[in-house]
Amino acid sequence: MELQKGQKCKLADLTGSGQLRISVTVSLPGSEADVTCFGVDGAGKLSDDRYFIFYNQTSSPEGAVSMHQSGESTVFSVDLNRLPGFLQRLVVTVAAESGTMQALARGLLTLEGELDRAAYVFTGAGYQQERALILCEVYRKDGIWRFSVVDSGFNGGLSALLAHFGGEEVKPDPPTPAPAPPEPKVNLSKISLKKSGESHKIDLTKNRRRIHVNLNWDQRRGLFSRGIDLDLACMYRLKDGRQGVIQALGNSFGAADQPPLHQAGQGRPLRRQRQRRKHGLLPAGADRLRRGFRLHL
Repeated sequence: MELQKGQKCKLADLTGSGQLRISVTVSLPGSEADVTCFGVDGAGKLSDDRYFIFYNQTSSPEGAVSMHQSGESTVFSVDLNRLPGFLQRLVVTVAAESGTMQALARGLLTLEGELDRAAYVFTGAGYQQERALILCEVYRKDGIWRFSVVDSGFNGGLSALLAHFGGEEVKPDPPTPAPAPPEPKVNLSKISLKKSGESHKIDLTKNRRRIHVNLNWDQRRGLFSRGIDLDLACMYRLKDGRQGVIQALGNSFGAADQPPLHQAGQGRPLRRQRQRRKHGLLPAGADRLRRGFRLHL
């Protein structure tokens, strides 16, 4: 089924089980597109920031909404039956990390259930200075889940979208101010009884860290020596609870562009073996081998 801007439909036409897959693929030359999902209440506000699904928080508490990214594609897996009652709307947005949505070359939105599939193609035509867009909404009306194609530009970026839905971004600490003058006498009529920590703040800073782990060993060569072969393994556990092992056994080397974002290197002789032996750094009749990991956190 091909969708048009502004079109609305019942999700019962796509899924009878409440299982829905929302896929967004965005080609934005010169920038990176952040695809996110806001779970909002009846007032359209993010009353529980655990239902803001983005690159630093890829799953809701009960797993009703989870996100997976690979290259230019972002997929949200939704279980409508597990969503809490206060959530009335899931809003999918796209924000440019730099530049504007006018540079959007092509975008593809697909919704898939076990009964049918719907698709919507969008571009940057018609946009000017908008840095983000509200792409679509999954909402509950009269007890029935429905879907709407919005495709509406938004002047601010992801931070402005967060504020629009009632969230608050963590800001860098301001410079330490100069010592304040002595405080005047307390005026009881101006004391605030608001408890600190009631408002939640969300950190939009992207975590792009890498750790390189290498294992080097000397392998002796000889007529009756088969040498030693060592394996390097990494056990991991992701924030959403998934866990596993990256190792040579079973060719479980991981990938660089999708969870668990690990890559394992094969054992291989190092360069400059002759120079190492010359300076006494490597015994005669031995090769130095290496295995390593690149961990993308």
